[in-house]
Amino acid sequence: CTAYGIWSWWHGDIAALDEAIDLQRDAVSTATGDQRPAILHNLASTLSKKWRFSGDVRYLDETIHTYQEAMRNQVPGPAYAYTLSGYALSLCKKFDVTRDVQLLEDAIRHLQTALRFTPEGSTRSEVLRNLADAHQAKYMTFGNTQALDEAIRLRYGALHTETTRFGRAGRLHQLSNSLRYRYEALSIEDDILQAIKLDTQGLDLL
Repeated sequence: CTAYGIWSWWHGDIAALDEAIDLQRDAVSTATGDQRPAILHNLASTLSKKWRFSGDVRYLDETIHTYQEAMRNQVPGPAYAYTLSGYALSLCKKFDVTRDVQLLEDAIRHLQTALRFTPEGSTRSEVLRNLADAHQAKYMTFGNTQALDEAIRLRYGALHTETTRFGRAGRLHQLSNSLRYRYEALSIEDDILQAIKLDTQGLDLL
């Protein structure tokens, strides 16, 4: 159902996406034991796509609620961290809609927790990237350069943890952008020189 929902969303087939959501809701209603958190996670992911397609914030609210329900049935570990990361990203999206700063602070806190339970590799790199994005959003909202410094530190961590060639190219680009923001704010010449170097390294990987 999840794969079909992803396909339908990319291809603009809203009816197929709705069908995927209905099938996943049916699966949740009968799921028990260890299967239930994973099914709830998949439903939350598909609901998030529905929100992005429709712009109806009710689907985002349901996404958040579904992630919360999934976490109630999980114990700390990699699977829990994966669900917690999805939940935190949904809070970030809700922040984009409401500008409620507490949502952003909660997202940062949950991503920090998820990081503790995420093993090394590309998945950990993605959590670091999302945490960096949240801190950068904090900078963009308040102009707090300490938040931008933290975003840059986390982006270096995401780069060093990333294991795939395409992923490293993305991490280099993200780090370069953050350094450019800091250069614009503080006029640190080394930041812009490093940003240019990172862009070149990223292009070489494409």
